[in-house]
Amino acid sequence: MIVVVKEPNKAAEIREIEGGLSPLQQIVDGRIEVVELINGFDLVCNEEFLFLDLEPNIVVNGELFFGTVFITKADDTGNFVSLSDSEVRLATMILNRMAVQLV
Repeated sequence: MIVVVKEPNKAAEIREIEGGLSPLQQIVDGRIEVVELINGFDLVCNEEFLFLDLEPNIVVNGELFFGTVFITKADDTGNFVSLSDSEVRLATMILNRMAVQLV
């Protein structure tokens, strides 16, 4: 499955991962939480990011997200599926624009 991953203080990158819960949890280093974004995208983050000592990463609608996040999408049954080439480009742009700029 193709997703776009954004780690704190790094540019978004394309990754191919296996399906299933465990690979998703490994990316965010914990239990996952899914936040709906525009264009049918889903942002996946660590469910407990507010309680862990993680670095700030992105801002979505005024909310600061900490730790590694990634964008994917779900099919009609709710299962995560690969992003297309055009979706990868858009997801990469979205994550890089939402990045926290540390000074």
